Amino acid sequence: MPRLRPFHPGDEPALAEICLRTADDGADATGLLSDDGLWAALFVLPYVSRHPIWRGSSRPTMPE
Repeated sequence: MPRLRPFHPGDEPALAEICLRTADDGADATGLLSDDGLWAALFVLPYVSRHPIWRGSSRPTMPE
């Protein structure tokens, strides 16, 4: 079974690529939108940049 590691700064390009290659219901979404970068801009990058609680942990905890 593959092992996932926590997010690290600099992973954004790889996350964007994964998002693009799976955004069409698990299939490659390249060319479906006028800008392929929109997939990651909408569905991945905001979470790693704006919500640090989701970084660095496979089981994030909510602040109390």
